[in-house]
Amino acid sequence: MLFLFALSILSWGFCIILFFHFRSLDTYILNGTFDRFLVRPLNPFFHFMAMKFDIASFGQFLFSIIVFAIVSFQLQLEWTIGKILFLLGAIVGGVLIQGGLLVIISAFAFWTTKSEQFYWVAMFPARNLTYYPLAIYPKFIQWITAFVIPFGFVNYFPTTVILNKETPYFPDYMGYFSPLVGVLFFGLAYFIWMLGLSRYKSTGS
Repeated sequence: MLFLFALSILSWGFCIILFFHFRSLDTYILNGTFDRFLVRPLNPFFHFMAMKFDIASFGQFLFSIIVFAIVSFQLQLEWTIGKILFLLGAIVGGVLIQGGLLVIISAFAFWTTKSEQFYWVAMFPARNLTYYPLAIYPKFIQWITAFVIPFGFVNYFPTTVILNKETPYFPDYMGYFSPLVGVLFFGLAYFIWMLGLSRYKSTGS
């Protein structure tokens, strides 16, 4: 349980540095300040992403590293080069999956001029699921977190590989796909965001 929590907050700690400000995209749209991202010779998505790095959240990132180190020590894990590389890949996958959901949530602002509220409806419950093994949830929830909103690849599936645990209802090698799932999900999020951008109309504020 602690290892699941540690791996979850480790990728989340890095994710919020890059993507947490996406949830407040609606503020930029309502204020009319988003237009400035459209008049510069840069990709609006990457321009908006690089616009702000949430340095205030760096403390949480350091905290996540400390928690992960303590839990790994308590479990007496032997970190081989292969496991370290696998862990790095899983972290990248977790960052892209969680960042991708933040991007999708922000994209709703292009249609509804609202995005902050969707964070509490979608992101918060999804992250809470990662604190517990998927095996305790009904099969339908497990399927959703594996193939629809793939938060199972943030920590559960990689953890089963690292700790040599079985995954009921899923192949034991599912965790190895975490980086690939992260890339694919983030690619989908980017497509949805750009689709929303093509429908964007300035508020004229």
